[in-house]
Amino acid sequence: MAIVLAIETSCDETAVAIVQNRQVLGSVVASQIATHQQYGGVVPEVASRQHLEGINLRSHRHSSRRRSVGKRSTASRPPAPPDWLGALLVGLTAAKTLALLHQKPFLGIHHLEGHIYASYLSDPTLESPFLCLLFRADTRA
Repeated sequence: MAIVLAIETSCDETAVAIVQNRQVLGSVVASQIATHQQYGGVVPEVASRQHLEGINLRSHRHSSRRRSVGKRSTASRPPAPPDWLGALLVGLTAAKTLALLHQKPFLGIHHLEGHIYASYLSDPTLESPFLCLLFRADTRA
């Protein structure tokens, strides 16, 4: 089974994880909650800048693990709603750059599908088919 280097930058967290066979081998998450509290909610432009500042550090923390993973890893980045375009571009650029640099395929995962499939990581006994209710709040008023 493939080993996946997953990068997530869609809201107020910058996350990088290595996953294989429904098991998280390593994960680094940087929260922006303290920064956004002063604004009373997440500000997309501020989130984008913090993702940009933190993405290299997060991915480098996995460098020793990546070396052991070798040639089987895949870079991945899930998309999200358009108001997060800046944040998404940070993750997209980082993932595509790593894929190109290491000559690996790039695997784009839809953000909402990622939430559903993350259930496999928390419950290894979960098998499809299963029913899932997913609520997406419309960000446009």
